[in-house]
Amino acid sequence: MSSRQEKMLRESVHTLFACSIQEAAKKKPIHEMFPPEENKKKKEAQIGWGPDQIREKLWCQLAEVRFSRLICLYKPIGESEKYHLAKIHDHMHHIYDNEIEQCAMFLGEEDKKQFLATHRARKAGKKPPVKSYEPIYGVRPTLEDIDAKLRTWFDLEVCKISSGIVEDGEQDEQEEDDEEEEDQEDQENEHTGGVKAGRT
Repeated sequence: MSSRQEKMLRESVHTLFACSIQEAAKKKPIHEMFPPEENKKKKEAQIGWGPDQIREKLWCQLAEVRFSRLICLYKPIGESEKYHLAKIHDHMHHIYDNEIEQCAMFLGEEDKKQFLATHRARKAGKKPPVKSYEPIYGVRPTLEDIDAKLRTWFDLEVCKISSGIVEDGEQDEQEEDDEEEEDQEDQENEHTGGVKAGRT
């Protein structure tokens, strides 16, 4: 609340308490002294984002369904990690009509009609050009948002290990560890064999 608004509020409250009930009823309601639009703009300024910007950052269930499908199509680890992340990013922002028919669920009614009409045309042997549509979910994630979402859902380091994907330095360290373990096992086997031979 600005100093001007505080002053107006104090004056209004003082007037309401000092006057009769009949006179108070004729006064302008306090909440009308501060237009909603003014308060709305102030809140947006405090947050730093407007409604559209907030909507672009919020993940809904429909967006997460889309994201899940894209993760299955474009595995975001391995040699093609950067390429696949770029594909996920692009496909979170656009729905292409050469995708499966079920992707119509991410579209508004008008776009859905065109999307399905294109699919029917292709089944009939026609070859219309590929067209993209805006999804109806609000989020429009950046690459950083996608990486953060993946790390919320998965332990990417564990995924890399389970998929046999390690960095070059990590591979060398792993090989050295394996060699040390093998040497240790050989020494133990030799020691055990010597003890057995002495007993016999």
